[in-house]
Amino acid sequence: MSTLRVKLTLTLLVATFASIAAVGASARWITLSRFDDLITRQAAEGFMREITAYYEEYGSWEEAEAAEPFPEFARQMRARRPRPGGFGPTADLVGPGPGGPADPSGRRPFVGGTGPARGPGATFGSTAPPFVVVDEGFTALLTLGPYRRGDPVPEAESAALLPVRIGDAEVGYAIALERPQLTALEQEYLDGIEQAWISALLGALVLAVPFGLWAGTRFTRPLTRLTDAIEAMERGQLRQSLPVPSTDEVGTLTEAFNRMSGELANAHDALEASQSRLSEQAAELEELSRRDPLTGLLNRRAFDDLAASVFAQAIRYDQPLAVAIADLDHFKRVNDQHSHAVGDEVLRRTSARMARELRESDVIARYGGEEFVILLPQTEPDGARRQMERLRQSIESEVWDAIAPGLRITLSIGGATREVGDSVETMLSRADERLYAAKAAGRNRVEV
Repeated sequence: MSTLRVKLTLTLLVATFASIAAVGASARWITLSRFDDLITRQAAEGFMREITAYYEEYGSWEEAEAAEPFPEFARQMRARRPRPGGFGPTADLVGPGPGGPADPSGRRPFVGGTGPARGPGATFGSTAPPFVVVDEGFTALLTLGPYRRGDPVPEAESAALLPVRIGDAEVGYAIALERPQLTALEQEYLDGIEQAWISALLGALVLAVPFGLWAGTRFTRPLTRLTDAIEAMERGQLRQSLPVPSTDEVGTLTEAFNRMSGELANAHDALEASQSRLSEQAAELEELSRRDPLTGLLNRRAFDDLAASVFAQAIRYDQPLAVAIADLDHFKRVNDQHSHAVGDEVLRRTSARMARELRESDVIARYGGEEFVILLPQTEPDGARRQMERLRQSIESEVWDAIAPGLRITLSIGGATREVGDSVETMLSRADERLYAAKAAGRNRVEV
């Protein structure tokens, strides 16, 4: 986002600089053009007053020029009607004529007098622009500027014809041939205007830099927040809520992002809740798959898996281990004489009673029908015999009449302890042999 901020800031600065430069150049051109127009118009007005007075004095151009050259007439006219001071001293605007000396710049000044060429009480130039007076055929009527009487004047110089009127009649047309020269005061005034424009441009540029930086940051801040929020969502923080900065496209985008974030977070929460429920259900199903549904004890598959792990630990740390197989005596007779419902209740009570008698580290499972298998970690043969005898006595001493009158339940148990070269299967096989021995010896016995 910092790259976007830099790009946007540079774009704003370049656009601002270009706009300021264009406005400054246009304003300077307009100012100078208006200044030139003002000077030219003022000079033309003075010239038109004097050339009109010159014609009215003698009645025609031929008699006027034969009687008195126009520059001399203009000089005497100014002498008779002095002009008050203006922005600077009044310059002698009438030169010596076509053959007169050139000014220091090498340009021969115009000899047509202008009188108060720039308006009453003000002189805006050191000389009037050179004018020539022509007839309708663009033939010079007076010896003025670079033209003598009778010289043809190119039509290209007639861009602005100023009619010389005597009453309602037009007796000629005045043409300004070049821009008037400026006085030192006028040039200083014009330089001041340009310096003001330059200062204004520099000031605008100085202001544009912090504005561009501020605007770049201001406009990209909402996008920066969006980027940070998206990165946070990528890290797992799905629920994001951003302030809506405006009602434009960025604001619309922010609102859409907030909605999307909320919907995505809700969907994620729902999915996690669903996954949690599925995990719990899977765990429950896994547990149910390892449990006997009637007694709640481990089933044979779960016992085999757990016995393998306990046996491996006993081998690794050379610890004693014992297993036992217990079988309810004459259980088929219970089902036949008292019903299968009573038989199921006997199995449940027997399982619960044995689970209570065993240690927390011991493992008991229903191995099938009325047969149970018991795993006794870190148990020596004598300890195993005592534990199995407690189980036998506990089952024999249980009050079974509450289930069915005259009901008596006993338990036969065969056990085996770990020997060198044993496996879980060989231990269970020896325990099963001991169980058959207990059955053969009259039941309700323990053989280890």
